Amino acid sequence: MQDPRPITPDIFHLLLSEVIRLGISPDRAEVFLAANLSTVRSPWTIPGMEALVARIDAAARDNKSTLLLGDFDTDGTTATAVLFATLARRMSRIRRYNPWFREGYGLQGEQVERFAAEGVQVIITIDNGITAHAAVERGKQLGIETLIVDHHLPRSDIGPPRATYIDPPDNVLSASQVGYLVAQALRQTWWDETGHDDWGLALAAAGAQMDWMPLNVAENRGWVAHAQRVTNSPACPSGLAAIRRALGEDYTASELFSLGAPLNLGKRLKSIDPNLVVELLLPDTPNARREDIAAHLVAGRQRVEQLELGVYEHTLAEAERLRAERGMLIYPVESPDDDLAELEGPLANKLTYATGRPTLTLRHYPDLIAFSGRAAGTFSFASFISDAGLRRVVINMGGHAKAMGGALAPERLDEFVAAVRAWEESTQEQDIWADTTEPPVPPHDLPELTPEIAFTLARALGPFGHRFRRPVYRTTLQVRQGCAYSGAYLVHTDAHLPDGAHPVTFTLDEAQCDGEHIGTKV
Repeated sequence: MQDPRPITPDIFHLLLSEVIRLGISPDRAEVFLAANLSTVRSPWTIPGMEALVARIDAAARDNKSTLLLGDFDTDGTTATAVLFATLARRMSRIRRYNPWFREGYGLQGEQVERFAAEGVQVIITIDNGITAHAAVERGKQLGIETLIVDHHLPRSDIGPPRATYIDPPDNVLSASQVGYLVAQALRQTWWDETGHDDWGLALAAAGAQMDWMPLNVAENRGWVAHAQRVTNSPACPSGLAAIRRALGEDYTASELFSLGAPLNLGKRLKSIDPNLVVELLLPDTPNARREDIAAHLVAGRQRVEQLELGVYEHTLAEAERLRAERGMLIYPVESPDDDLAELEGPLANKLTYATGRPTLTLRHYPDLIAFSGRAAGTFSFASFISDAGLRRVVINMGGHAKAMGGALAPERLDEFVAAVRAWEESTQEQDIWADTTEPPVPPHDLPELTPEIAFTLARALGPFGHRFRRPVYRTTLQVRQGCAYSGAYLVHTDAHLPDGAHPVTFTLDEAQCDGEHIGTKV
């Protein structure tokens, strides 16, 4: 998938057996390996797309003042950039806004009032809106039409807001992917343009990877694999290319994490304006300005990593004790720096995999408590997000089956914990608790490790990500004078091994396995 070179029958059967070993059923394995852009759905198959395009088209024809409202994370900023670039080609009175982290998630009544005072007539939400019932109704009172483009779970108790919206019901696409499909539908409607746009595809893939979209789904797999080829080519979007230069990176692995993480800074540092990230990504940003923004974001990301390190080490040292307990893990977290935002999300992710328990991490801010939830295995937050008892306690709450978040007033913490335990008790017999762990990938024995095999397993099996973990291998390396070999082939390792024969368990370093070299992480 990552390279056009021919695949021999032996290599193909190796790939096929690996995909099956990693949990893909045999009847899906060949389709899974062959996933490409043909697996990407038509935008017109999404319920509500025709109505949404008609309303956007009407706003364009009537020259209405329109605001595209995004989110502060990677998915929200890439989604904003992808959709705004198309809207700006047709709409002369379009502008964009991605709220700062301190403003909170999603469309809010106070924002609607501010936008109305500025003359906004239409709000298009992207990566939010499906649970913004009060804000949508406030907009109607002020003469604002709200159009919703989202991918989060709607509330099962009251459904979506009374507005024109799209929210693909299979919940496997990120907002950036949904935004790309809206842009594709608009390009077809306005200019009769067909086919795919590599610039938008690549940005949407970064959003999908950073937003925990499942890569065991052929559509996402084909999308991300194609986007990674674009990213590692001269056609790489200019904003992503600027981040690569700031990182000094020659090759971007299929997780796209190295590029996606700096784009997430609006969610990770309170001092970062997420609108800067969108500016970086848009194609008409001057090059010098783009390079400055990229350097600023990469420096910020490095600061985040330093701040997080001590917190992670301390928390994961408790994983063994926490693993012995059962049920939802509720874990309070303290930040080493007030500027560090949304520490709770990444920490919840690490705790979920370390303990095998769905996790809620809670962080105290001056006027609220933010919480983030992560889960693995069969567990789903779908009924949690819509639970009436929890809804009565929180300020806001939303998300996906495996990742969610929200906020509550500090004085309601005890009520919140009680509501979580009550929900937990009421769902104990449901299938969501059948297996809350992410089963480890068993090592696969490789008696021979050649550059061709390493290339195939590292790149042709990609992309990897949430729900499709990087496979683990086992072989014996011969170390001579400090250099490791598999047969006649030199093997680069990330660990020093003394001379002699060493059985090692490892993953393949995708960036180093280029068909001529072998890179491993032991």
